[in-house]
Amino acid sequence: MNWIKLKRLGAWFLEIWVVWTTLLVLFAGGLTMAVFGWSEPSIRLSGLAMQVLGIATVIYGLHSTRRHFGHRSPMESFGQWVRRCPLVRRRAYLEPEGVTISCAVVGMRLTTHHVPKATQDVSEKMAHLESGILLLQDRIGGAESQIDTHASEFDGRIKAEASARTAGDDASLKALEESSTGGIHISAMGTVLLLVGVVLSTAGIEISGFLAT
Repeated sequence: MNWIKLKRLGAWFLEIWVVWTTLLVLFAGGLTMAVFGWSEPSIRLSGLAMQVLGIATVIYGLHSTRRHFGHRSPMESFGQWVRRCPLVRRRAYLEPEGVTISCAVVGMRLTTHHVPKATQDVSEKMAHLESGILLLQDRIGGAESQIDTHASEFDGRIKAEASARTAGDDASLKALEESSTGGIHISAMGTVLLLVGVVLSTAGIEISGFLAT
């Protein structure tokens, strides 16, 4: 087995690290009780330790879920609530702001009309009309260039907005995935430890008598 397969096997094994961690904690608790001969105090204290670990794990899972969705921690929320108290004096700070002067640029367009004069002969009128046609072609070319430029800018803005929306959707999906695979699973591990700890602490005498026989 080469190193790449071993690395993939380790990554596959750690996909359910929450399960392995829960089993490891339970095994450590059972080993501790076995070392002390399955006595009632050892069972009760091991159950108490598992309860504390379970509650701490549930709190950490809830905090992790809140952090993924951008919520403040309970301490930050409590601090802001205290600062909003009407009896708390708050210092007022005056900060000078810069003055912004905007200058509007007005676009202007000068249009000329090529109309041959009545006093001109036919050749002069044809030359005048030809120059007008050339000028018209130049203006049509400029208009097409402006249309292409605006269309390109509009297309670029649409693509940028679509990319930003896609990035936002990916970030939201990632937050949901992390919350579902992270905080909720960690809270589930804490719930299991809390349940086992309650059972050990409550029925410590009965469990000790059963295992000692």
